[in-house]
Amino acid sequence: MDRSARGFISPVILAISVIAAVIVVFLANNNQVTPTQLGQSTSQLSTKNYQSAKYGLTLKYPEGWSMKENPAADIVVAFGSPKESSKDKFVDNINISIINLAPQPSLKTVKQAADQWIRQTTVSYPSLKLLTRKPSTMTGQTAEELIYTISSQGFNLKGMVVITIKNKMAYIMTYSAESASFDKFVDAANTVTTSLQVK
Repeated sequence: MDRSARGFISPVILAISVIAAVIVVFLANNNQVTPTQLGQSTSQLSTKNYQSAKYGLTLKYPEGWSMKENPAADIVVAFGSPKESSKDKFVDNINISIINLAPQPSLKTVKQAADQWIRQTTVSYPSLKLLTRKPSTMTGQTAEELIYTISSQGFNLKGMVVITIKNKMAYIMTYSAESASFDKFVDAANTVTTSLQVK
């Protein structure tokens, strides 16, 4: 199957997922979200620990979410939300990607990496509309947070991307959701972002 048809982007520099990392992996997850999992603050979320010895990273992710390691090139791990109902066709998801920037010496700053993400995503998804762009932090480093909307495969989606650079590696958290569900799970994405640690 064409990678773009599954929601993937394969840009020249930042090979990241904008829509979903192997949605089909999560479609078999029949877990229903419980009312207490919606609208919880970050401090109230029940979480599980994830650790990758290979990449030297640890993070917390919401309990009840599906997890898949290495679902695509450069994506270390992807988490899929529980289904909100039997009619839920899109799996809201959080992905962590790591890109080696050493072969791309022109990419030295977080701003340059975020600019590149916007350029490459717009090429693949012309419907991209950037809503906000602001400074953030991740892995103890300066980061940029982008919130956007996009239309793809019949879905109206809203997403958040947080990008930082550490030791010539780009660390990217991507959260993608149907527009109506974005606020329900944004705290889950923030939990992953704030808990992400890299050795």
